[in-house]
Amino acid sequence: MKATRNLLAVIILALTATIMLGCGQVKDDSVVATVNDLPITVGYMQAKWAKMAENDAALFPDSLSLEEIQDKVLDTLIKKELIVSKAHEEGYISDEVYVNAYNSHLDYRLIELLKNQEIVDKLPEFSEEEIQDHYQYIGKIASARHIEVDGEQEAADIRAKIEAGEMSFHDAILEYSTNQDRFSGGKMQQVSFGVSVVSVENALFHMEEGQMSQPVKVPNGWALLYLDEMTVQEAPPFEQVRDQIVKRLEVRALRSIGDAHGSDVLKKYGFKFHWDVAAEIIDLMPDDLVPSQLNDPPVFEKPILKFSDEQKQMVLYEIEGEKHTLAEFSDEYDELSIYERPNKGSRSKGIYNKVRRQMINYVMPLEARSRGMENDPDLVVAMKEYEEQNCIGSVKRMLVDAPMEFGDEQVQAFYEEHPLLYTRKYAVICKQLVTNTEDDIREAYRRLEAGAEFDSVGADFAITWPQSWTTEWFTPDSLTSPDHEVFRQVLRLENVNDYTPPFEYQGYWAVYQMVQESDPVLLPLEDVYQRARSEAFESASSARLESLLIQWRDEAEVVIHEKVLRKVQKGEAPNPNRDKYKSL
Repeated sequence: MKATRNLLAVIILALTATIMLGCGQVKDDSVVATVNDLPITVGYMQAKWAKMAENDAALFPDSLSLEEIQDKVLDTLIKKELIVSKAHEEGYISDEVYVNAYNSHLDYRLIELLKNQEIVDKLPEFSEEEIQDHYQYIGKIASARHIEVDGEQEAADIRAKIEAGEMSFHDAILEYSTNQDRFSGGKMQQVSFGVSVVSVENALFHMEEGQMSQPVKVPNGWALLYLDEMTVQEAPPFEQVRDQIVKRLEVRALRSIGDAHGSDVLKKYGFKFHWDVAAEIIDLMPDDLVPSQLNDPPVFEKPILKFSDEQKQMVLYEIEGEKHTLAEFSDEYDELSIYERPNKGSRSKGIYNKVRRQMINYVMPLEARSRGMENDPDLVVAMKEYEEQNCIGSVKRMLVDAPMEFGDEQVQAFYEEHPLLYTRKYAVICKQLVTNTEDDIREAYRRLEAGAEFDSVGADFAITWPQSWTTEWFTPDSLTSPDHEVFRQVLRLENVNDYTPPFEYQGYWAVYQMVQESDPVLLPLEDVYQRARSEAFESASSARLESLLIQWRDEAEVVIHEKVLRKVQKGEAPNPNRDKYKSL
């Protein structure tokens, strides 16, 4: 873990100037403070400030002076670093499990950065003609069956037999398909254009019902498709689904760009797959599960793939000049659940696809590091926060919460000291008369105005009658927003039995009648005990942590470089609304 900490320190010091919007003459990698020799740089402080300000209005420049805000941000960072230091001192996160988790998370972040640069950023703009052309597929759903085999020629030969009347498509599925869905007649999930494999969509949506396709390239080989039915629903107006169409086109493009990028990176790092060796695996693989086994899968004796000593030495694939053998593949195969292993029905292509995915996840972080992405400001902030979260959780659990003595007396005291937390505000209960149409609500309201009883009118018109006829207690702050239309209407009622005029809300029409109201009331402790206990404990825990932080700061070596800090305070504040930090 020490190596990881040293690496993090180097990364922080290497922050580039892109992270700041303005700091006078102070560089990003200038050290503004150290905690036990670990640096807090100007760039990192600014990045954290921008992110923290999104959730704390007190950190916006117009609420305090720039100097006060930066002092507050720096104090927060120092406190977090004290906790991190304490966690390492106590050895809470120095074990192999944490190191592996940290490195895995770092690799994940690097992969995402590289994907954004090489895939997402290369997403094409779609013309209005392309978007309009896709509209013809909205509302269409294909129901189809398929035969999946290894090669194109094999698929073509099967098609010729079916065309010649030598066998039916159904019989060909049972005899030739390698996909385990052959046991259910090769039935595919319903396909909507833009959400499935591009080659499959392009075939199905240009076929007639009862028609068989030419051989189609699919991820695990080649397929023949048979369109049983094309369901056509009335499509919404183009304007309503335009954004949805763009999203579909983007997903299709991202798949294509991503696949091409994965192949390019694998080629750069010398990935080579030995198909002849993969064929050695097939005969030793357990049969695919049939539907009756899905809930109670069989348990296989290990090793499952019983290779001979000679077979174990055969090379299945190569990457970066290193050779990986069948023995290595077998060891990994044994550890996978039966649902994670390659399907026998997918044959060599299924083994290839699994290895390919693994190798892409292996080489993508290498490629990202080769481009210096390890020093990306967003990544630095994200990994620092990952470390902080683990350290804070460990320290709070072991040093703060575990030694605390806490019982009913503390809960009672907290409840009595904070009565407003457990006081139900002004609240009302209403009867709700809800209809689907404006005409119905107008007629219901006319009858109410004529003197009819609310219940009798509700029985005739309300779609909620008799279920959900009466609301629970609700208050202004119990609703999703302060301008909630229901509450705005109910607030205008002055007396019990008064009712609102008709109003529209979320596509429905309604009239509400107040049937009961309640002034603010302190709820009994027994009714809110679990909540009070949680809040009381959290309050005591926070107080104890603050006390310990004072002690730890006295014991630690904390140095604030005042000269650097004051130069920073002469610059501009970072913009807390930067999009780049909203994704972290």
